[in-house]
Amino acid sequence: MKKYLTIVLMVLMMGIAKGQGVKFGVKGGLNLMSVSGAQTKGKNIVGFHLGGLVAVKLFEQFRLQPELLYSTKGTKEEYYGIEMKTDLSYLDLPIMVRYFVVKGFSIDAGPQLSYLLAAKGTSNSEYVVFENNLKKMDYGVNLGTGMDLENGLLFQLRYYFGLADITKADTYYNMDPKAHNNGLQVSMGYKF
Repeated sequence: MKKYLTIVLMVLMMGIAKGQGVKFGVKGGLNLMSVSGAQTKGKNIVGFHLGGLVAVKLFEQFRLQPELLYSTKGTKEEYYGIEMKTDLSYLDLPIMVRYFVVKGFSIDAGPQLSYLLAAKGTSNSEYVVFENNLKKMDYGVNLGTGMDLENGLLFQLRYYFGLADITKADTYYNMDPKAHNNGLQVSMGYKF
């Protein structure tokens, strides 16, 4: 495994070493996220994301784009007639590989790590903090598409598939719900 990782890193470094270019940028947009799992069928809520990115040209059609984003996620659910809204705040680190099919249009994929900053819920106008019921780390995979204009503007659409169970067993309503973050992101940004 170390051998393959070393080879991949060497290939990436060769692409960077060719002086192909590094660009920095900012991006932001809307999240349409939910939390779902075996015992949880949450409805989407609208949130936002905002942060920075680094675009590294590896080869003619490939870019590596790590990002650091503040992102709000969550869900709306109903338990026994009681509606509950969950608001989650994360620091997201997606590392996207972008393949440009034609000039300016890309297909994007990559892993994402997320760190839970805050978690709160409201039900029947009651405010509840329940960070202790959730795991701090989340991870998953992003798939999407993007359009980069020559003037520096970029537009991206991606779907996040959460792979980590974000709940701690036996602490969330005394059951093991195995819940995952999932959702759509629509972004606009600018590369300098």
